Amino acid sequence: MQKNSNNKIAASIFLLASSVVSCQMNRQDMGNKRLPNELLCEMTQYIEEKYNITEFGRANSVTKYFSEKKLYKQYENLFNTFDKFEDEHAHFLLTAYDPILRPAAVKALKENRTITTIKLFGFNKKVRSAALGLETFRDATLSLKTLAEVLKENKTIRTINLGNNTIGDADVAVLAEALKVNKTIKNISLTRNDIGFAGAVALAEALKVNNSITNIQLNLNDIGDAGAAALAEALKINKTITKIKLSSNHIGFGGAVALAGALKVNKTITKIELSSNDIGDAGAIALAEALKVNKTITNIELSWNDIGDAGAIALAEALKVNKTITNIGLHLNDIGFAGTEALNVNKTITDIGLMYNGITGRCKNVSRSSTK
Repeated sequence: MQKNSNNKIAASIFLLASSVVSCQMNRQDMGNKRLPNELLCEMTQYIEEKYNITEFGRANSVTKYFSEKKLYKQYENLFNTFDKFEDEHAHFLLTAYDPILRPAAVKALKENRTITTIKLFGFNKKVRSAALGLETFRDATLSLKTLAEVLKENKTIRTINLGNNTIGDADVAVLAEALKVNKTIKNISLTRNDIGFAGAVALAEALKVNNSITNIQLNLNDIGDAGAAALAEALKINKTITKIKLSSNHIGFGGAVALAGALKVNKTITKIELSSNDIGDAGAIALAEALKVNKTITNIELSWNDIGDAGAIALAEALKVNKTITNIGLHLNDIGFAGTEALNVNKTITDIGLMYNGITGRCKNVSRSSTK
């Protein structure tokens, strides 16, 4: 009897708190997007800390149903007031095991039709809890599982930025499964994470079937030659990707050869970034052969890749044949006089970046930029 009594008291307090917050929200200017979120966070934290809603939610299915329904309405109202979902809105990601808070928030986000961008850049980091007075660490796996669940059903999200987190191969695999189903996402950024070969393979499998993504950023990860090869196979099949960024990924000659093979077949990519890798002359020569055939790429970035005269001369020969490239980046390589002269013969490219190369053994600005 005591247990049921406590449940009723707790449920009453929760519903009363929700009603008070709802009234407060109705009196406030809904044009101020921060206030509803602050009120919602205060409410959920207050209930969690003071009345242990998790426990009485488990104990009483009726209480759980009505509590979740009431909280869902609060989340729905909140999410409908903005078009970008950021760190400050993601309180429910930290309550992933809660049987009431999480389902309510997930349901609201799945059904939302106003949010087009999710930006959780650096979300998985140490954060100080004012309520508990200590530092906690956000769990990338839990966060991605929740987001993946949402992305399988949401129909308006177009852009996802999950850069600078602790996302690893297993986490990306969860996200990749959602991308196989999602039909609206166009831009995805996973820069500065811990993605390796296995993660690249998972993404590659998703890109083979996904028909909406046009821009993917994987800079500052560790996919290596094998990961680049996996993505190359996907690019032979994919017909929507127009931009791919793979800078700083420990890609060498093998990866460059694989990507070159994809560029001979792919008909949609217009920009590819491979700066800060280690493709060398051999990799540059392989890419040059692809550029003789490719008819869609307009921008290729190969800065900081240990490319010398042999690679530069090969690229120059390719540019005599290629009719689409307007910009090529070759800064911070080891290109000398012979390579520079060969590249500068070309008169159709808008910009050839050659700053800080090995001209006469010194770092010298030899960037050429002209306007048509």
